[in-house]
Amino acid sequence: MGYLSDITRQLSRNQNVIFVGTGILLVNNQNKILLACRTDNCQWSLPGGSLEIGESLEDCIIRETLEETGIIVEKHNLNLNSAKAILEPVIKNGREIYVVSVTYWADKYDDIDMQIESREFTKHSWLTYEEVQKLGELVTSYSRVAIDEYFNNSHERR
Repeated sequence: MGYLSDITRQLSRNQNVIFVGTGILLVNNQNKILLACRTDNCQWSLPGGSLEIGESLEDCIIRETLEETGIIVEKHNLNLNSAKAILEPVIKNGREIYVVSVTYWADKYDDIDMQIESREFTKHSWLTYEEVQKLGELVTSYSRVAIDEYFNNSHERR
């Protein structure tokens, strides 16, 4: 969260923030998705991060996926999943952070060098929709929205 952290440090404590975040549903051949457990809040999350100035949404998610997982996704394999403003804010250091979440899905990617970055994540797992549902509130709100959107429309994809 380098860019977002830099911005929030420059604001007063009572100023809230809105930012654009990207996420990706990496789908394996068993229709499971990759989730990782975050070190900052112990919640499960899709790989992704915040859009930086001058960066396209696609370039952002390709960069974030590589940084966080070691997985290479090519632009032509990205499929738009959802673009939504998440109405419940994330609370960080007493500040409300509102997220506009743009998520993609990909079932073609190079995971030969997969490695979850230990600075941001403690562990990862490939999970079915049912397993994600059992985690409930342990999954970040923006990830839950994206996962529901993907699986509710999966009949159109497969």
